[in-house]
Amino acid sequence: MIGKIEVADSDNEEVDAEEVDVEEQTSKASQRGTNKDLPPRCQDGNRFCHHFIPTFLKLAAAGDNPWVIEDQEAVNMLQTAWKKVYGKDIELVVMVNNSVFLNVSCTSKHVIYLN
Repeated sequence: MIGKIEVADSDNEEVDAEEVDVEEQTSKASQRGTNKDLPPRCQDGNRFCHHFIPTFLKLAAAGDNPWVIEDQEAVNMLQTAWKKVYGKDIELVVMVNNSVFLNVSCTSKHVIYLN
């Protein structure tokens, strides 16, 4: 489905309507991670929210450009954070678009842009 969106430029002047594929945007928005999608036991003792995400954010902040992180760089940081927080208790290989990646990228969008 194609919809039209009217946008304004920085001077609040109306510009031409732009055609946007609404289905494409909807499908991207539905690719979100939720806590119920996370591996079993990873939320025990609030480890995911209170330890894993802050560990990832610290790694991201220490990177070359913490405001823009490519997917593979994010995967490497997430895997490092996972090993630090969970060790061998819960083994997982983080990949682009798996539940951990989607959950953290959705949470982190308020702070950084994951490309």
